[in-house]
Amino acid sequence: MISSAQDIALGGYYTCAVITDGKVNCWGPNTNGQLGDGTTTQRTTPVEVDGITTATSIALGQSHSCALLTDNTVFCWGSNSNGLLGDETITDSNTPVEVSDITTATSIALGDYHSCAVLTDSKVMCWGNNYYGFLGDGTTEVRTTPVEVSGITTAMSISLGDSNSCALLTDNTVICWGSNSVGQLGDGTMTQRTIPVDEVSGITTATSISFGDYHACAMLTDGKVKCWGSNNQGQLGDGTIIDRHTPVEVDGRILLAPCSTTTDSSKDGSDGSFYCINGGTAGGTTGSCTCACSAGYEGTNCQTASACTASSVSSKGGSDGSFYCINGGTVGGTARAWRTPR
Repeated sequence: MISSAQDIALGGYYTCAVITDGKVNCWGPNTNGQLGDGTTTQRTTPVEVDGITTATSIALGQSHSCALLTDNTVFCWGSNSNGLLGDETITDSNTPVEVSDITTATSIALGDYHSCAVLTDSKVMCWGNNYYGFLGDGTTEVRTTPVEVSGITTAMSISLGDSNSCALLTDNTVICWGSNSVGQLGDGTMTQRTIPVDEVSGITTATSISFGDYHACAMLTDGKVKCWGSNNQGQLGDGTIIDRHTPVEVDGRILLAPCSTTTDSSKDGSDGSFYCINGGTAGGTTGSCTCACSAGYEGTNCQTASACTASSVSSKGGSDGSFYCINGGTVGGTARAWRTPR
């Protein structure tokens, strides 16, 4: 039983936790030795990673694992396809091996096919596969030992996707590199980048970043979230399934309860025209709910800023993502609508 975990990470079907004594426990499939216990035996309960006693954090890829130690070195184990372990070989290891030339790491991140570390001088080093240039060294060559990401000197943290990398910089901007097939670099293009070139468009107040396989998101200082890249399953949260080459704000409308004007709570706001912002009991007997208008609405009663009209929507019905009807309205009708550029 794990009762003193201080960090946890999930990889491709397996899990690891750093324990308060600096040891690491892992469990799940172990085909490539990614559990680090000296075997390739699947484990349905945690096993201790061999030889790790001073870990501070851990990161997992598809089938390789890395731990950051208290002395700022990095040890990795598991699959070593294309040099994922950074030990100058391509040989899998079911016990930890030290990453070459990394002695000042402050944080680590793993993708499916590459690994990176942020150093004390705020530079970034990466190693592993480099097919789309996601190691950021200006090439597409496999690297079995770490190489420096070009031009990054103020990194605070890093997040890796399937074939991309993004760094959060000290000025709260974000810069990405690698594949850009669905706009996942956020620079307004679909151009592959083998080095960091342009910052993610419009992001100037980021406090943290996270990358999925083909999309990325940033949390901002005001608590909002913006995302970009692949959106085929609605993963950007903007109410569409349209890929975005620049960040869009995650739709934060909160349809919690009945709510009417800015002080009254007698009318049902479930159509999305307004939402509670103070945690009050809307429509209840314990006080009024303070409300605010949702995007696309205005005025004391949050009346609509625009309406669906036959001339503007009947031919497309909003299927292109440029607008959509709410409150049960029909295309070409007079029901309230939220229209916004997409």
